[in-house]
Amino acid sequence: MRTTFRGVVEAGGYAFCRVDPPTRTFVTTTQVRGSILRQIYLTLRSSWYRKRPRLVGTDDYGNRFFEALPNKGSEHPIRSKYPQRYVLMPGQKSLDDAWMTLSSELPTMSTEWESWLRHRRANPPTKEEIASNAAEARRRISQAAKLEASSFMICLVHTVKYQAEREEMIRQGLIHGSSEPNSLNRSSSTQTSKRTFPVYPDMEVAPGEGKTPTDKS
Repeated sequence: MRTTFRGVVEAGGYAFCRVDPPTRTFVTTTQVRGSILRQIYLTLRSSWYRKRPRLVGTDDYGNRFFEALPNKGSEHPIRSKYPQRYVLMPGQKSLDDAWMTLSSELPTMSTEWESWLRHRRANPPTKEEIASNAAEARRRISQAAKLEASSFMICLVHTVKYQAEREEMIRQGLIHGSSEPNSLNRSSSTQTSKRTFPVYPDMEVAPGEGKTPTDKS
């Protein structure tokens, strides 16, 4: 519904605004049919451009990975630009059962296949690449374990050496058997903290000390 104002007319010292009667906008049956036909056309176009996914590889966990060409007929920019990628876990037979459709947890797979599935790499990984990366990961873990063991041995050697030197100093009488590193500093600081405040005979320790009640009054 729409109202149109034509103008202002002055008469007898008054201003009048002429308003046209409201008009209604109707959606014709032809427009409704055109919208339905356009939706049917887009659906048919999308199914026409949609290609059957092809199997691009499998992994040691039994997963099968598929890829389909971009759906040029889709109105979604991602689907029309990037290829569609799927994975079927063991026991799944149709792409309708893929984990993306069921919103289930990501199946167990190698990091290379996961990167391909999430479009972080263009080409699917090969078995040689996966085996090489796994061997490199095992080598790094082994190297880290050796480094940790080496650090532990170095620390153990320094501890044994320190104990031997300490026992030798005790035997020579340089330190007491029960003393520890920095014990002298701790004992001196303790004695300093326990030292009393100097007392002088002509000065009071507490206010009014030594005075009788008569003197205080």
